[in-house]
Amino acid sequence: MWKLQQTHWMHDVVRPGIRHFDVKDPGNTIEIPDGNAVLWRYVDIAKLLALLSKRSLFFPALNKLGDRFEGRWSNRTLELLQGWDELWTRDVGDHVVVEDRRNDQRLEFPKPDPDWSVDKTIGHWNGVIRTGASTGSTFVNCWYEEAEESEAMWKLFAGQQYGVAVRTTAAHLIGSFTERLPDYFGRVSYVSYDSDLMQVSEFPPVFFKRKAFKHESEVRAVVAPGHRVKQAQEENYSPGVELPINPVQLIQAIVVSPYSSDWLPDIIQSILGKYDIDVAVEKSVLKKRPPGEGAHLTVRNLEAYFAFRNGELPLRVWTTSRAYAFEEVRERWQLDPDDEQFHVWTEAECDAGHHERPKEYERIQSRHNSELQNSVDPERS
Repeated sequence: MWKLQQTHWMHDVVRPGIRHFDVKDPGNTIEIPDGNAVLWRYVDIAKLLALLSKRSLFFPALNKLGDRFEGRWSNRTLELLQGWDELWTRDVGDHVVVEDRRNDQRLEFPKPDPDWSVDKTIGHWNGVIRTGASTGSTFVNCWYEEAEESEAMWKLFAGQQYGVAVRTTAAHLIGSFTERLPDYFGRVSYVSYDSDLMQVSEFPPVFFKRKAFKHESEVRAVVAPGHRVKQAQEENYSPGVELPINPVQLIQAIVVSPYSSDWLPDIIQSILGKYDIDVAVEKSVLKKRPPGEGAHLTVRNLEAYFAFRNGELPLRVWTTSRAYAFEEVRERWQLDPDDEQFHVWTEAECDAGHHERPKEYERIQSRHNSELQNSVDPERS
């Protein structure tokens, strides 16, 4: 059984009294992200306005997503199902195991009834898979999981000029549902439909996609009313369903497309204000200039360094780096380059308490940056 209680963070963030259902685990394949996982939803402004005004998330039907492989079993799964009588097949009580020992692949077929034979069990699952997964009554809401934004996702899902991304976390997403939870929540696995198996269940393989879509790094919330253990009122077959949410809880930040005009963040901020949502509206950083392009590299500032050695008067050198200070001090004290029996601290480090700032010391001239040093050293002659 897939239960809310199996994930502690999810149990902690769900609103008190919200409806949820215990549902059949679809083949023990759901990988649930941590509550701190950063999620993004790339949309155009129209969809953002729909989310804000309706205070809901839209879950389109699986068969409306445009990929004909959505909710379909892999070729390899069908091959093992078709060739089960030529493979190693055994009855283990509550399920039947079919194993291909050439590559150690195996499928487990749960028995709907403990008294069913191998033939009857395999026949049942053959019918379930071949009559078609319920892609018309399975609804999904999709998020991109990654700490940073994605250039590909901007172009694929948000459009060029008027796209935005809603940034949240898994915990804030689950905690934002105000009336009922989705039935499932987890990461999508990206597989080869020619060589990889999918463990069978009466639930369509909604958490599998082809490897060609791996760039989507997808996390899905799923509504599947036909597969609950505790049946509720069935949603009609439709293009999608909507689940009420609290946008204030959901939205942690809004990021504006890197291809948008400079005035768009102000417009988005104004729209959010009308819905009493006080979050940052950020411009995408994808168009940010790389370091050094069109600008001078940062010049290191001169700084006072103090050198301390037992039995010696401390030395003070005004230079641009600790390495230069070491070099000057070794020469003044005529030390071997490998001799580290002294310590060099900046004036700021002494003031911060890392070493007592000397009251008496000898000031030495650095050979590095000598002209600049003489013009800016506050203790110059």
